[in-house]
Amino acid sequence: MKLTKTREMIANEFLSCLEQEQLPWKKGWKTLDNFNPITKTKYRGVNLVALMIAAEIKGYNDPRWLTFDQIKKDENLHLQKGSKGVPIEFWSHYDKKYKKILSRKEAMELYKDENRKDDLSFVCKTYYVFNGSCIDGLEPYFSKENQISNSLANSVIQDFLSNCQISLEHKGSGAYYSLNRDTVVMPSIELFDNEERYLSVLLHECSHATGHKKRLNRPIINSFGTPEYAKEELRAEISSSFLYNKLNLDYSDAMLSNNKAYIQSWISIIKDKPQELFKAITEADKIYDYVLEKGNYEKHLEQGINMEQDKTIDFLQNMKIEDKLNLIAEISKSTNEDIFNKLTVSHLGCLFNDKYYTDVKYAIESDEFNHYLADFMSTKQIGIEMFSTKPSMELAL
Repeated sequence: MKLTKTREMIANEFLSCLEQEQLPWKKGWKTLDNFNPITKTKYRGVNLVALMIAAEIKGYNDPRWLTFDQIKKDENLHLQKGSKGVPIEFWSHYDKKYKKILSRKEAMELYKDENRKDDLSFVCKTYYVFNGSCIDGLEPYFSKENQISNSLANSVIQDFLSNCQISLEHKGSGAYYSLNRDTVVMPSIELFDNEERYLSVLLHECSHATGHKKRLNRPIINSFGTPEYAKEELRAEISSSFLYNKLNLDYSDAMLSNNKAYIQSWISIIKDKPQELFKAITEADKIYDYVLEKGNYEKHLEQGINMEQDKTIDFLQNMKIEDKLNLIAEISKSTNEDIFNKLTVSHLGCLFNDKYYTDVKYAIESDEFNHYLADFMSTKQIGIEMFSTKPSMELAL
């Protein structure tokens, strides 16, 4: 079966990396939640990997992708000269007899027809999409997920293990998943260079654990060194990289040494049967969804965002007015916006140019102002760590 342009690009990139003893998913995959802002489609599976590879190569940090026609239809958007599109797949139901594309409803009706069900097939069309970084006129993108610390990953993993009734043991110097005991075994966290390396290995073993018959039911009882063993390792590696990026952890720091034994097997698989790579990506996508669902990701994400917001508000409420004015001035510099007037005029409905210092002080120290300033900092991805006590106030009261 001939590979599509999308799959050919992915296979070539994987082979290039593996032949250099590099792991593609540890080179710095980012912007995991790639999506089309017009159709609201979230890219998954093969398309997701293609866009992650392109983002890594080009250094894109924007997860939004649009087709040329979508850009052209919006008079406010302009594609930057020299921008290159990335091929993605779009699969449709197809009636082989009458040679036409079918809707999902039409495909289901054809499938139920015993005399016609063999006429049902799939057809793939390739589209090219362009990253938001290459499109002038788009509003800057912000994701609140980027503000959450390792606590999100820890919470998701703990809930996943608990809800799936998987035991976690810390002993020895090796990490593995025991199918017979349905147990993840990990070395003590103190044996890792940092918490993120520990979490990367733990996510890999959690990915293996989804293969149990009472979960996703994959054939994971295979001898070390066999092709089937290598395929399961490939699934677990890709799925854990998906999870690592989703949980906002730095995957590039993960170790390569434990994977060298698999590299030659992966090279052989991709060269001889490239479709096995894409089967592994599809399975990794399922593992990713399963771990996030059982780990209550959405709940922990919302809790994490609220905690970060509360920390920022507490920080602002405890600041001296002179320090807060300095912070507002620093934000004004970094965003090229007059934050003081933006917040006081647009939100409080007051203009303080001719007011006394006490009136300004009252407004700036109000809970309403603190909440609005915290929201603004969140929207612009400005953390409280940027604050400096050096005199920098340029706002005239």
